Parts: sequence; structure tokens; C-alpha cells
Amino acid sequence: FNIHPYTVSDDGLPRCLRLVKFMFQKLDLITHFNIPDENLNSFLCSVALGYRNVPYHNVFHAIDVTQTLFNFISLLPSRTLSKLEQCVLLVCGLCHDIDHMGLNNSFHYKAETPLGILSNATSGRSPLE
Repeated sequence: FNIHPYTVSDDGLPRCLRLVKFMFQKLDLITHFNIPDENLNSFLCSVALGYRNVPYHNVFHAIDVTQTLFNFISLLPSRTLSKLEQCVLLVCGLCHDIDHMGLNNSFHYKAETPLGILSNATSGRSPLE
């Protein structure tokens, strides 16, 4: 049983990243910003490589968030958001948890990790935010 049965597609991108590429195409962001195909593919692969293999905050979570943002954008009346704003939202959805260690704030405080200590020293409430 494989919950994410994505394989590499014809263009060399994993299928899950092809879904993200489709979102950029559907919103006409590729044409609007004249994004070369190889640049978008390279960006998407770089983003995917930036995620760790952890149970939740992984590349599939990022794609889930991006797809939710895509749906919200698609439901808005046209011209509510500029093309730049739409692109920024998709990129933020993709990148928001890059290099997340898969550990929560409580762990960092209790284990006194460098991140937890730094956050505590600066009166931060959340080392991961």
C-alpha cells in the first residue's frame, strides 16, 4: 500500500509536481510571467528536494497547501487578486515548510534544542514560526 503512488512523468517531474505545474498553467501564470518550462521544472524539483522525509511536514503537505490555495484563488471573482498575488500565494504554499525537521515547538523547548533555546532567550512563543 502506497499512499502517494506518484511516479516520474514524461517530462521528468514527479507526478505530484506536475499537478503544481498544472496550477500555474491554469492560472495563466506561466504565460503571464513568461516562465521558461525548464526554469519552472527546476524550481519545482528544488523545492521538493528542500523538504525532509518526515511524516507530515513533507513535500506532499506543501502540495496539499498549494492545492488549497489554488482552489481559493479559483473560487474568487476574477481580478480579485493580481497575477503577482496569485503567483506569490502558490509559491508560499510550496515553500512554507521547506527544511522542517518534523518536530513541534514543545519538543524544541523540552529538549532544549538550539532553536528552542534561541526562541526562549528572545521571548519567542514559537520557535518554528
